[in-house]
Amino acid sequence: MPLVRMLMPRWLRRTIYGVLASSWLTGTTFFVLSRFVEVEGEFGPQKHPMQASVLAAHGACAFLMLLALGALWTNHVPAAWRSRRSRRLGISLVSITALMAISGWVLYYAAGDTLRPWIGNLHFAIGVSLPVALACHVAAGRRSRRARTPAGEAPTRAAAPDATAG
Repeated sequence: MPLVRMLMPRWLRRTIYGVLASSWLTGTTFFVLSRFVEVEGEFGPQKHPMQASVLAAHGACAFLMLLALGALWTNHVPAAWRSRRSRRLGISLVSITALMAISGWVLYYAAGDTLRPWIGNLHFAIGVSLPVALACHVAAGRRSRRARTPAGEAPTRAAAPDATAG
């Protein structure tokens, strides 16, 4: 049975942070382009030509975020839930990411012309808060880990009991 770890491997943390940064950057760029930037076209003002490409990149980043969340859901979330530490921030992060996925789906598939700007603004506001919530969660986890680790000892990874150890 594989180990279930609360402290994520470095490669996974870096992947999640990179995908989150890419998603945040493409989402913010799209929001600014769609709300505040027009270019002069042959027949008058029109959308910025990069807007569609940036949105496509944001969609790809969103897909990668869902894959990363799946990795978290199978390892980090169950171990952290059992430990009973940082639950409020963890629940906040799960809720924020669920709202992002739901509002993104609604924007892509279900929002009409009337609701699209409102839901887009909501999606942007929630998305802007995600890195802040994540930073608070990481900082709280590090403080908690330091408080439990005796001076001079390196923190260890929390793991589930090994099912093969008879």
